[in-house]
Amino acid sequence: MTHDPLAALRAADPARRLRLDSIDPGAWEALRRGIVMSERPEERPAGQPAERPAAQTAGRPARRRRRLLWGGIVGAGVVGVVATAATVSGLPGFVGGQADGPNCLTAWGEPAEASGAWLTGDAIADCDTIRAAAGLPPIEDPAVFSFSGFTYVVPRSEVPPVVEILASSRVMTPGSLELEMSLGDWVDGGVTDECRSQDETVAWVEGEFDRLGLDDWSIETRGPGPESTDCTRAFVMERGRVMVAFRDGPAPAEAPGGVSPELSAAASSAAASSAASGGPGAGEPDPMDEVHRIIAALRNGIVDECVSLPEARAIADEALSGLEYEPTPTTSIVDESVDCARVDMRVGGNVQVTVYGPSAVG
Repeated sequence: MTHDPLAALRAADPARRLRLDSIDPGAWEALRRGIVMSERPEERPAGQPAERPAAQTAGRPARRRRRLLWGGIVGAGVVGVVATAATVSGLPGFVGGQADGPNCLTAWGEPAEASGAWLTGDAIADCDTIRAAAGLPPIEDPAVFSFSGFTYVVPRSEVPPVVEILASSRVMTPGSLELEMSLGDWVDGGVTDECRSQDETVAWVEGEFDRLGLDDWSIETRGPGPESTDCTRAFVMERGRVMVAFRDGPAPAEAPGGVSPELSAAASSAAASSAASGGPGAGEPDPMDEVHRIIAALRNGIVDECVSLPEARAIADEALSGLEYEPTPTTSIVDESVDCARVDMRVGGNVQVTVYGPSAVG
């Protein structure tokens, strides 16, 4: 039997002494959202010009490749630990990567030229879209494999001999991906205008399980701490398991314009962090203002109306067209089982919008 150093590392669980599970998930979320306006490193091979080819930029103004919010603070720490362990333990060329989406490489052992969040759950299709958005061609003869929680798409000739190529490029099912999008949705989903009790959040998540056919998923609950509010939030702990936990700190006041208290708090945190880190100064636009505008447009045009998928996509594209910072590619998912389109919008590493619905209404 081949010794698996990573299995031994997981069994030892050196992170347990840090008591990360005792930290309120809302604190992680606030930290994640508070880090804004960070310059995004250019992700292109040596010699590749920073600007896209003229054919891809003609007819629309260029937008800066900077993220609104750097996502995955907890994940980033875990990535660092896993990458170090794996590098010394037996997979030559392993350089870590992004855990919440495909890592699209043309050469194993080199950093990904492009990576991003899951769009459809199909690693090859998502890499094609992500690379096209970065002005890069598709990966030739692609193969998909997973290692230590990361998913990689590389040319078949670049697959390390010690890993197994996945039989299917679909890494996430449509239902599980939509659940993650819905839990993090700022339009009418998990990031809600309401202050939901634990029972209300559990009932809402169970309703999402039923809607998406996720019979094998489960819910865990965490009791309130000494500084918890009465409000709760649900998030995916791991595939197949959702945590419902209380938020810590004082409940923020209702924001104007129908924006949720949570969004108001995120905006305040974002502004403070941005100012401290050299972000937009006096007279420069606050990126959260753009987020609020997009939320309102999606609610008014899609949630409050009954539109088809193409109409919903046009509304989303129009709402995102004014965004100063380039968003994650928007995804359209055909769902002929419903009468009207729906929409999810997450704000993490960037603004990510997915629209679902029928090809026509009526």
